[in-house]
Amino acid sequence: MEGYNDICDIADPTGSGKTRMGAWLLEALLNRLWQLSAQFRANYQIICPPLVIDTWKKELNHLHQSMAEPVSHGLLSNPDNERSSEILQKIRDAHILLVDEAHNYLNKVSARSRSIIVNRADHVILFTATPLNRRREDLLRLVEILGLDNLSDEAYKTYRDLMSSRDARSPEKMDQLRTYVHRYMVRRTKHELNDAITANPEAYRDKFGELCRYPVNRPETYKTEETKEDIKIVKQKEKRITRLRGIIYLANLKADAYDRYNEEREQAFLKKRLSMGPALTRYNIRNMLRSSRAALVEHLKGTTVAMEAFDIRVFKQNATGNIIGRVRELQKDKPATNLRIPLPQWVSDTKRWQETCEEEITLLEEIAAFAEKMSDCRETGKARQVARLIETKGMLPP
Repeated sequence: MEGYNDICDIADPTGSGKTRMGAWLLEALLNRLWQLSAQFRANYQIICPPLVIDTWKKELNHLHQSMAEPVSHGLLSNPDNERSSEILQKIRDAHILLVDEAHNYLNKVSARSRSIIVNRADHVILFTATPLNRRREDLLRLVEILGLDNLSDEAYKTYRDLMSSRDARSPEKMDQLRTYVHRYMVRRTKHELNDAITANPEAYRDKFGELCRYPVNRPETYKTEETKEDIKIVKQKEKRITRLRGIIYLANLKADAYDRYNEEREQAFLKKRLSMGPALTRYNIRNMLRSSRAALVEHLKGTTVAMEAFDIRVFKQNATGNIIGRVRELQKDKPATNLRIPLPQWVSDTKRWQETCEEEITLLEEIAAFAEKMSDCRETGKARQVARLIETKGMLPP
């Protein structure tokens, strides 16, 4: 990090040990600050997904100067919560900020994303296994997270050009900004990591003494045991989901200054939002059914309904899902917008909006009914297949 204003984006692939690297990088940074008698600038804050908090704690336990507990990024989504306000203040006061799964902060209008922008950190370290700089919006957002004050005069001018001029889609300027971002990025591919392991295998052994290495991926397909009737029901479900509008993703059609720069950008923004909603809704429904019928019913009608429908005991503290209930809430009023271009009538007219929401609710309820009508053959078939694979091929060590 030295020589680059102390910002860094660690973008190695999943399983490469980014958390451990981050913990030791933090230790090295704290040591350097103490050596420089700058311990007053050593307060840090780690933000990460709730599922990896224990992993961070485990790695931090090995350090000599671990002082702050990692916090869940879920707390940042509700800034009005008392605990969230406390965390937000710690983020603003921290001189060292570590952000795990940084790709979760690309939506610049979300409360979680806004919470990390306002800070006075001298050192910002991002972690992600998801490439962040493929799309123009992602690249610009990454630059903002790393800190605009870290840009050179030339890089800042390029950023401003991309944000507010007719050069917004200029490939040359995008390449210039991408080159700047790459100066701060550490990214090794799985192939490069495997080559490093081949060169020095003894340095890459796990706690069991086994050699760490990315495996060769040999995908295989397995038959599941759904019935002909189940297949027929799924085909009926597919006809319904192609008619969905994705209402839950249209609650707010407010664009930022960049997207409102001219009519062309507003049209692009609207087109993207109107196409994104149906696509995400279809994906989520298919993905939930891929998991189980109960998962789909929970997604559509909520945890309580799913537990009753499938006789499931209490398995989570907080209820989730229920997008049908969400659409009912949105039905009360048409989406808020600051766009100057005309909107489709089903969005701009209150009566048409309410009718469209009612159609969406009907389709979603029919899809939920289809899920409840299906047999459990596919789920039990998958479970038996997994059991057979474990018995014949074994399991990877934890």
